[in-house]
Amino acid sequence: MKRIPSNYWVEKCCIIDHNAISEVIRTTPLSSMVAIAYFFGCQKLSLLSTEHRDDLTLQKLYSTVKEQAGDKITAEQSAAEVCNQTNLQFKKILNTLNPMPDTLLKKRLRAYADDGVLYTDTCKCMYSGLSNTAVKPMPPPPELS
Repeated sequence: MKRIPSNYWVEKCCIIDHNAISEVIRTTPLSSMVAIAYFFGCQKLSLLSTEHRDDLTLQKLYSTVKEQAGDKITAEQSAAEVCNQTNLQFKKILNTLNPMPDTLLKKRLRAYADDGVLYTDTCKCMYSGLSNTAVKPMPPPPELS
C-alpha cells in the first residue's frame, strides 16, 4: 500500500494497487477490501475471467455491475474478452511446455497451442468490428500444393 501525504482533509492518502495485495490475494476467501482492490485492479469484463471466480464478494461486485450496466457491454467486447482469455490459456500451455524435454508429444502440443493462439487472434480481428472500410483487406494466402 502506498501512502501519499495530503494537504486537504485527510492526513495521508492510501493507494492500494495489485502489488500491494499480491501476498494477501492468495488467501481465500478474500477480505472485502482486498476483493474491491482486486476488482478495480484486474479490470476484467467477466467474473469468469478472474482467478478468484468462487469468491462471494467478487461475485456480488460483478452481479451489481451487471445489473447497473445492463446492455452497455457490447457483443464485440464480450467476444474480445473470450478471445483474450482463451489466448491466455494457450500461452500458459506454451509456458508450461518450455522446461519439458523435446519430444514428439511436446512438438504436437506446441503446434496445437500455436494454432489455437492464431485461431483466437483471427476470431478477435474478425469479430472486433474494427474493419476499416477505406482500406481494402489483404486477400487470403494462396493454397500451397
